[in-house]
Amino acid sequence: MNKRALPLLVLLLMLSAIWIVFDQHGKINNDGVLYLRQANLFALGDVEAAKALYPWPFFGFIIAKLHQLTNISLQECAQIINIFAFTIAGYFFLKTLSLLSKDYLVLLSGFLTLITSIPILDDYMPMLMRDNGMWAGFMAGLYFYLRWYQNPTYMDATLMQFSFLIGALFRPELFIFNILIPVTSFWLKSNQIGRIKAAWMTGFMVLLGGLVLTWFLLYQYFIGDFSSHNAGRLIELYERPKSVLVNLFSPLPMKTTTDNYYLLRLIEDYPLGLKYAFITYVVMYKWIAIVGFMHLVTAYITIKKSLFPAESTRPILLIFLLSFAITAINLPTNYVLSARYWVMNLWVVYLASSLGLLYLIRQLGTLKNIYSTIGKTLLGILLISYTSVVLFDSHHKTTDMEAVDWIKEHQLDLDHTYIDNPRLCFYLGRFDCESIGLENAKKEKYPYLIFHLNRYQTYGEIKGYELVKKILEKNNKPTFVIYKKTES
Repeated sequence: MNKRALPLLVLLLMLSAIWIVFDQHGKINNDGVLYLRQANLFALGDVEAAKALYPWPFFGFIIAKLHQLTNISLQECAQIINIFAFTIAGYFFLKTLSLLSKDYLVLLSGFLTLITSIPILDDYMPMLMRDNGMWAGFMAGLYFYLRWYQNPTYMDATLMQFSFLIGALFRPELFIFNILIPVTSFWLKSNQIGRIKAAWMTGFMVLLGGLVLTWFLLYQYFIGDFSSHNAGRLIELYERPKSVLVNLFSPLPMKTTTDNYYLLRLIEDYPLGLKYAFITYVVMYKWIAIVGFMHLVTAYITIKKSLFPAESTRPILLIFLLSFAITAINLPTNYVLSARYWVMNLWVVYLASSLGLLYLIRQLGTLKNIYSTIGKTLLGILLISYTSVVLFDSHHKTTDMEAVDWIKEHQLDLDHTYIDNPRLCFYLGRFDCESIGLENAKKEKYPYLIFHLNRYQTYGEIKGYELVKKILEKNNKPTFVIYKKTES
């Protein structure tokens, strides 16, 4: 039954992704604008400018190539690539579950876990991100890794390495799995060295050959020479651990306005302890928040009941720890820990959540009393609630769209309007407003100046201009401010 159900469930996942993207009506994230600008430069043949815009250009490159092949818009090409990548990730997620359980309902529980994933589908599916390609390579690599671990073969070792390499073309973090998985798996199964030696050596050789080939194709085609500047984000594989080691032994760069003598002494006497406690709290809080209540509970059931097969527990734990560490390392490096960084780890958590959900479904099915009815009702309400949040978004007007409406209503000349926000430019039909800079805009006496304010920015008076419009968030904080030149 699993073989018959798999294509249908994958199709439903793909249709859900298409619906979610369609339901956004062309909304775009800031990074998405960057990738489309890069793709546009590739499509125009300006390779050098495209490389200068972002140092890891594979996503922008394939968007441009698909655009040239199909002649559909760059944004739609990016959406097609993301939907395809998500579908591949979902396919290998379900295939991995079929390795972990022979229960014919395991694919259904896996589908329900994914379709109720607010982070993956509701938050990030509508965005144009390289991450979807990385997640596809990651899940394919995880599937072939588990197959190889259970029964080592040359084919699975090769497919595992190439899956991680393909994912690394989108985000270089995945190179870490190419390096660490063969070495650690060799250690994990040290009692079976004779059995896995040939497969491990194959994986190691594929790693070296794949890295050299990938390096050559990317940096000879796009760059043509090597330097630390041109190495793009690959250099971070070396720089980031070094930054972590430095930052871990440096106090938090914070100021305090308290006049409490004892509190000041604590802060002064225990700076590193406070830092470690703070980092640990933030990491765990963000991880728990993105996993969510339902998936956290079902994952806990899997751990509590030891639902993972014994032969798969150690490799899955290894993948979980590696993906967790790759994400958490961002916080002590640069104090940035975006929620989407956790999604690679989330795919592993969802394997546990799916088995826990399957256990719940089976347990509730065996009971024939009022508690079974209550349990089934609550579980059904929970699944429907999560799914409705994922599939049916509220269409409130964003501050970006309010700014666009105001600009169009007042028929501003975009060639002589200073705009400092690329996403606003995109909504106005331009990849780049080609701003000449604020000071030059004032010197040239541009009629309008438009600024986007982040969480900590404020606005004030500008000589020769008057504030004519503030576009507010729900908390009444201005997001966009528009200045008009005063008559002189």
